[in-house]
Amino acid sequence: MEMKFNQRMKELTEGYNSQSAEMQQKIKQLEREKAGYAERLELSSRDTMSEVGNLSKKLDKQIELSERLQEELDMVK
Repeated sequence: MEMKFNQRMKELTEGYNSQSAEMQQKIKQLEREKAGYAERLELSSRDTMSEVGNLSKKLDKQIELSERLQEELDMVK
């Protein structure tokens, strides 16, 4: 009876250790994926901010050009 108990405990312990190792591997994999997603998000955010800056500069130039053209038009009138 004791041998059966010890054998069963050994089986359960091995099963637990196996599941624990699998879960640790999954956790590591998910952490790597998370880091990759975080890096891509940061790069995307930088690209977006850069794009916003470029569009803002273009808008400022267009406003300046529009104002200058309006002044020239007023002078012609």
